[in-house]
Amino acid sequence: MERAVGDFGPNHWKNGIQKKDYFLCAETPGAAKAWVSTLQATQLVLKAHKEAVDSLSGNGSAKLGTVAAVVAAANSMALESTKEIEAAMKISMRTALGMVTNRTTESPMDDLAIMKETMRVKDEELQQLAYNI
Repeated sequence: MERAVGDFGPNHWKNGIQKKDYFLCAETPGAAKAWVSTLQATQLVLKAHKEAVDSLSGNGSAKLGTVAAVVAAANSMALESTKEIEAAMKISMRTALGMVTNRTTESPMDDLAIMKETMRVKDEELQQLAYNI
């Protein structure tokens, strides 16, 4: 299966913030599910942060119970995504180790390099998102 990592789309600007389109292809359905869970957990964490800030500043209608509920949901989703990521990484590592003996020097990136690059890109996106909030 071909996998791609990187910035393949045009850059967009929204509210003065540059948005990049990334297209990633997972090696397994489990890996795809893990990424989706990770992104959902990230959204919940950011929502909890916003609710907490609104609650503390008095600018929002957020109640402490709402913030606690969102934080609990984010923690639960993060735990689920952690398990899915671990399972997907085990499958990917088994695949990579099985291919070591059959590897040719033609491929520009191996599975581990792709995984590292994907993690680096996602880390940058999360840092930028956290900075913007």
